[in-house]
Amino acid sequence: MIHNDEELKIAEQQYNNLQDAYGQMKIFQNKHPLDQLSALSMNALKAQADELLIKISEYKNLISSPLPVKAIASLRELRSFIVKDRISQHISQDAMAKHLAIAPSTYRKLEATNFDGAPFSLLKKAASFLDLPYAANIFDSPLDPSKVDIDKLSTSEMSRRGWLDGLIPAG
Repeated sequence: MIHNDEELKIAEQQYNNLQDAYGQMKIFQNKHPLDQLSALSMNALKAQADELLIKISEYKNLISSPLPVKAIASLRELRSFIVKDRISQHISQDAMAKHLAIAPSTYRKLEATNFDGAPFSLLKKAASFLDLPYAANIFDSPLDPSKVDIDKLSTSEMSRRGWLDGLIPAG
């Protein structure tokens, strides 16, 4: 996924380079039959260009129109929506980091890993800042709060231990 305008520019340049290379191979192919390895390379260039075009289109769609409103029923869904909604609302990664009181580089790393390892409190603060409509029980703990500080335990650790399985989705 493309996370900001700088990544978009890089992706568009890579896409153009892949398209140029593919076009050159097509011209060569029209003059000379390709061996099997060259044909595979040509197919790989086309596949890479197609994947980049999908990512570019997804980002451009996010920045051009708001996301449809729906209640987010799971943490996995919430983690994905935080990134998409931030982009849709034209909020920079730096602005999100500032609001969450973390370093911009830390925020970028969290987005790049789909917030794997982020504490509940950070996800909740991000969701509130973006005004994301999440199910009220999404942050409920399946644990005894007196034994674990839920706000300091990462979601990846909770998921690894199976503690997030079976949370009741929004109805």
